[in-house]
Parts: sequence; C-alpha cells; structure tokens
Amino acid sequence: MKVINIEKTKNTPEILLDYENSLLTIKGESSPENSLLFYKPVFDWLKTITEEKDQINIKFDLDYFNTSSSKSLIDILDIANQFYLKGNKVNFIWFYKEYDEDMLETAKEFSTNLNFEFTIEKI
Repeated sequence: MKVINIEKTKNTPEILLDYENSLLTIKGESSPENSLLFYKPVFDWLKTITEEKDQINIKFDLDYFNTSSSKSLIDILDIANQFYLKGNKVNFIWFYKEYDEDMLETAKEFSTNLNFEFTIEKI
C-alpha cells in the first residue's frame, strides 16, 4: 500500500496516510462541508491498519476545526483507543502553537477518556 497524501484546501487539512510507517498525520484547518465524507479515506485506512498492523502513529497539528470535524477526530481517537485496548501500540502526538491556549485545552479535553499515552507538544 502506498502513501496517500490529501492536499489541504481552504476548508480541509492536509492528511498523510503512510501504510509502511503506520502513520496518520492531520495538519491545518478542518471545516469541510461534509466531515464524514471528507474523513472517509482516513477511516478506511484505519480499518486496514488496525487489522494488519500492531502499531499506529498519529499526529494532529490543527489550527482550527469545526464541530463536524470534532466528531470525526473523536472517532479517530476512539478507533485508536480500541486498537490499544486489544494489546496494540498507539503513539499519539497533538501539536499546538505556543500562543494557542484554546487548542491546548481542547487537546487536554480530548485526552481524558483515552487509555493510551496522549502526548501534547508545543511548537
């Protein structure tokens, strides 16, 4: 399986899906009109990875996301959490800008119900 790179647009983030390295990266602003449709390739990729690998690496580097995107991001984290609870490894990093206290608080809130280590890193 090759690397899939979904380029960012005005309303959607850049997404990198790297099968070889079990890496999902979401970077930028996320406010697509239809979040479920936009994130479908991510969920398809996660389904494959969680069936074929024993580790996933996820990086969020978000400047903004809307309510619809929030649901999709939470669903991604839930899939990662279920994967972890089955005995697999999850490496997760949420990057936030030094000045963006709201994104820091959001990251902390998202991490509260997860069992895997949730790293929050200032950039």
